[in-house]
Amino acid sequence: RDVDWPRTLTSGKMFLRLREQERSVPVCIALDVSASMLMSGEVSKRDVALEVVDALVEGVLRKSCAVTFVLFSNGIEWIRRSITDTMAYGRARGEILEWQAEEHTMTDVKGLLQTLCWELRLPSLIFVISDFLSAFEWEEDFEQLLSRHEVIPVVLEDPRDTRGPVGFAYCQGVESR
Repeated sequence: RDVDWPRTLTSGKMFLRLREQERSVPVCIALDVSASMLMSGEVSKRDVALEVVDALVEGVLRKSCAVTFVLFSNGIEWIRRSITDTMAYGRARGEILEWQAEEHTMTDVKGLLQTLCWELRLPSLIFVISDFLSAFEWEEDFEQLLSRHEVIPVVLEDPRDTRGPVGFAYCQGVESR
C-alpha cells in the first residue's frame, strides 16, 4: 500500500511513500502575573500579554488541540488543564482578569520551568509569556525543558524596566543634619 508503483516501475528501484500522521500536540501557555506585569503607561504588560494569549488560543483551538494554562509569579498560582473550547477559555480568561498579584512579588521563572519539567509528561509546545525579570538563575532549567519540549519565550519589555529615572533627586540622610 505504501509502495509508489509508477515510480518503482519506471526507475527499477523500490520507492515507498512516507506519510506523516498529523497529531494533536499538547499546548501549554504560562503567563506571568507578577506585580512587574502590572506597571502601566498607556498599556500594561499584562494587557499586551492577554492579547498575545487570545491570539495563541484562537489558533490552537482551531487545530483542535487542548490548552493548559499556568499562571505564575513568585510560584505557581494556578493550573487549568485541557481547555478545548472557547467557552472554557472564556471562563479561564475571566479568572486571569480577576487575578490580583501581591505587591512586591518577584517572578520565579526558575520555579515555573522546574514545575513544567515535572508536570508535562508528553512532549509539548510551551509558550512562556513574561518580562523575565527574575532574581533567580533560570537558564539551566530552560535548557533542561528544551531537551524535551518546544519552548517559545515571549518577552514583554517596557523601556521603564531598564531606563533609569529622568532628572535629579535631592536626598539627605537623617544623620547629616
